[in-house]
Amino acid sequence: MYNYATRMCYVPLTGIPYNLFRYQFIPQSTNAVIKMDYISQSEASDGWVQFTLEKSLGFTRAGVIRIDDSIRAYVYCILGSQAQTRSNIMKSLECQQNFVALLESNVKSLFSIPESIQKYQDAISNTNVRINYVVGIGFIGLYMIPSNLVLQVGVIQKYNNNIVIADDSRETGENEDINPRILQQQ
Repeated sequence: MYNYATRMCYVPLTGIPYNLFRYQFIPQSTNAVIKMDYISQSEASDGWVQFTLEKSLGFTRAGVIRIDDSIRAYVYCILGSQAQTRSNIMKSLECQQNFVALLESNVKSLFSIPESIQKYQDAISNTNVRINYVVGIGFIGLYMIPSNLVLQVGVIQKYNNNIVIADDSRETGENEDINPRILQQQ
């Protein structure tokens, strides 16, 4: 982690373990939060130590939080861009541009975890997608995502459209027995 110091250029914040709540990309440091200007990683193998357990037995709690945040942002940006333009992301340039805008907004604004979860939940609810794909299980479950991230037109009934967490009873990949789909056109 680096912070800009006047007349000294960028100064590394060495020997300090990363803390999401203490170090952030903000305009100016405060008493509670220290501004980071940029981060770099010289030893790629050492960088993952805090996110994976020894001998690859799974993810640490910090690793699960990072991956879950990435999953929520990915699903929110894809589904949110389609919901705003009411068009398929694969076919619409406007939708693709909207995806980039949502992604940049998501990265720059540093949403809190509850805000991120709410945006993810809203994207799922507003696009009538079916949550049925397990990204990974590990010793702590990860968020599940739709196997098809293309906007569904119509009303899907008789299934739970809420956030679902993968557990050991699920296989990695699409799970047909979760949220069976009945699509009714309006």
